[in-house]
Amino acid sequence: MCKRKDFGNCDPETADQEYCIFHKLNKSKEEAIKFYRKFLERFKPRVEEIKVNGRKIMRLVFEKPVDARGFVFPKIPSDPIEYTDDNGNKWNQIFSFKYAIFEGAALFDNAIFEGLVCFTGAEFNHFASFDNAQFKMEKVEATKIPKFCGIYETSIKEFQDGNLITKITMPVVSFYKSKFYNGASFHNAIFLGITNFQGSIFEVKDNDELFFKSKYHHRALTGATFNRAVFKGAVVFSNSKFRAGAEFSGTQFSWADFSNAQFEGEDEKDVTTNFRDSVFEIGADFSNARFKGTTVFMYTKIHREAKFNKAEFKGSENAEVAFKGALLENAEFGDAKFYTPAEFNSADRITKIVSGNFVGCTFYQESRFYRVIFKGQTTFARSTFKDGVAFDGSDFGKVIFDFAVFEKGASFKNATFHRDAWFQEVEFKKAVEFQAVEFKGKITFKGSVFEKVAVFVNETLTLDEPTPKFHDELSFSNCDFRQGADFLGSLKEERNLSTLWDFFSSRFSKLSALIEGLRIQRLSFEKEGKRDEADRMFVLEMRAKRRARIKNARTKLEKLKAHTHNFIEWLLAGLPSEYGTNWVRLFLFSLLIIIGNAVPYALRSAYIEGFHQTSNYLVRFANALYYSLVTFTTLGYGDMHPTGWLKALSALEALTGAVFMALIVAVIARKWMR
Repeated sequence: MCKRKDFGNCDPETADQEYCIFHKLNKSKEEAIKFYRKFLERFKPRVEEIKVNGRKIMRLVFEKPVDARGFVFPKIPSDPIEYTDDNGNKWNQIFSFKYAIFEGAALFDNAIFEGLVCFTGAEFNHFASFDNAQFKMEKVEATKIPKFCGIYETSIKEFQDGNLITKITMPVVSFYKSKFYNGASFHNAIFLGITNFQGSIFEVKDNDELFFKSKYHHRALTGATFNRAVFKGAVVFSNSKFRAGAEFSGTQFSWADFSNAQFEGEDEKDVTTNFRDSVFEIGADFSNARFKGTTVFMYTKIHREAKFNKAEFKGSENAEVAFKGALLENAEFGDAKFYTPAEFNSADRITKIVSGNFVGCTFYQESRFYRVIFKGQTTFARSTFKDGVAFDGSDFGKVIFDFAVFEKGASFKNATFHRDAWFQEVEFKKAVEFQAVEFKGKITFKGSVFEKVAVFVNETLTLDEPTPKFHDELSFSNCDFRQGADFLGSLKEERNLSTLWDFFSSRFSKLSALIEGLRIQRLSFEKEGKRDEADRMFVLEMRAKRRARIKNARTKLEKLKAHTHNFIEWLLAGLPSEYGTNWVRLFLFSLLIIIGNAVPYALRSAYIEGFHQTSNYLVRFANALYYSLVTFTTLGYGDMHPTGWLKALSALEALTGAVFMALIVAVIARKWMR
């Protein structure tokens, strides 16, 4: 008895053998001819003539269900197969399912196809099942393909000599422009060679039948079910239409082409497209593909090349596109449009995007990139985020956001930028948050516009927070802060300059970045009208510039000039008035200079008149104090004249007084008259 009798479709004439003619492996040429002749006699298809592109061809119409479960289809013989249908129409040509019509169910479960498989242009009007089928041919030369077989060249990509190359080749399995009108299942099928589904249509017209088949198969079925299928060679689904959902969960791909494919129902109804846990070893091309409904790429791994250029993700209110836990290498999303929420955030597995290109993308709804690892260079240049976007906890290599537009809130909390970050000419129309972010490379916001506050620190900041935050250069040149920036958090009211200096210097590894941060914080306070807070930032900024001047000096002469410059600046600006911001200190220093100079004046007078006249000490000191005050203020009434070395001291005091009087005027104007 045939060992595959459990299928219940053995050939009666050969059923007593170990394997009947339908289930036998490795058939001879004569057995192959016998197999295809018996196949036609078993299912009795109607033979009809049709015109395709002006050329007459013959095709088979299977009006009854075809139960070919477990059949072993040998290589197609080069000899014609003779068959006459019930109407007397003859088939006398090479066997092919090209343009065949299956009016009933087509069951090819567990079938083995040892040679070329041609279902080009075939129509399946009821459920078609190829579960656990094996397509065993690996490759074929074009010269060995029978004429009019219906196998056409297709463009694929292969990995050769370390490079991904494009080539034109012949597929060994062809469902080119096939039509599956009531669902198709290729669950657990294995394709060893290049497979072509280009231009095929997958839809469901009878939901009741598909529901029944789902119960029979013990799993949910969609218009196209390929879950856990294995494509050892490239597969092409370009320009195909998946109108009733697509199930590719757990599918193993070499390289797959879904360019220009449509995953949407009739009248743009939502469908579910599922690539969860699928693996693309060489790459995948979804360029210009259209997804309508929920699209799932959770835990998907696309190695070497993941192309989604100009793809569109649409759907109703509850739809989303999910790349949670996915691995996308050389990810190309240029000019893609996300009309549904985009979920790239890491779940129980980390989402990793290697060399991601999101140039010109538009995100119409909320986008989440929580804890994503961006390796290599990632660019979101010229992208538009029309709703909120969050990159919280993500790790970036080099990243470019130049000319991007954030129309709603943007959050980068706890993110780490391991290399340079570019935010040039970016528009932040709502608040942007960089709390607890660590910038390890250069960062520039040149020419960016912040219409709301830009937050770089937690409001509940403590000095125990990990430091530093900015490890390299920082630039906010030509930025427009409409509502300021926050580098201080709860320390905005701190008055102690030492505490503020310790805080800022611990956050910035480079003095140039420290100076830039202090400058922006100062400008923010000035915009708010917080003059005292702005003055404190200005003092720290000038102190940082003094240190930078020393550090940037290279030669001994440059260092001497820097030290000299710093000393004079400190003596005339930093020490007496904290760069014109501390009027109390300026007043006390002025008083100290006046009194300090009055002492030598009084001693000189006592020396001339004699120290024994102690009764005149107070009068003498009062006169000296008067003279010092007049000299300091450069009034010079002329009623008292210095002699000897007092001339030099008076001249020095007059010069100091002139400088200090100018400072006093400036400080008063700065503090109370602006």
